[in-house]
Amino acid sequence: MCCCLGWLLDDSVDGAPGRFLARAEKTEELLLADDRRGNLTPVDDAARVIISVLRQLDCAALLWGTYHYAGQEATTPVALGQAILSEARNFHALAVEAPTAQAYAARPDAADEPQHAVLACKRSCIHSASNHGRGVQGCRRCSIASTGITNGSAA
Repeated sequence: MCCCLGWLLDDSVDGAPGRFLARAEKTEELLLADDRRGNLTPVDDAARVIISVLRQLDCAALLWGTYHYAGQEATTPVALGQAILSEARNFHALAVEAPTAQAYAARPDAADEPQHAVLACKRSCIHSASNHGRGVQGCRRCSIASTGITNGSAA
């Protein structure tokens, strides 16, 4: 089984938004890919999904395939940067007015990060009553009701 998650975001100073804001306070230009797309996923959502999968495995669920989870709809780094800067301006001064768009191919991390990381899902859809063979109640031990997914395709 494989569980794919969207771009992970946390609220720590060392997390992606924290590092972005630190750069926005000091530099005059923030280059972000305008042709890269992905889904934002808060780390607490990702942890909840992983724990759900582990509980299902503990219940001997027949989980197989690739499961996708994304906390939000797809976006680009430029759009995310604009939203972060817009909100941050309400709390303190920033050196950057708006992020500068840069082509994905020109990014230093282009070889390491995929250009299109949009996941094929709208919500967390990992559990299936058929996996447990217990009907619509789902697994009594993990207390997760059926959401109607089989083999990674959302209902």
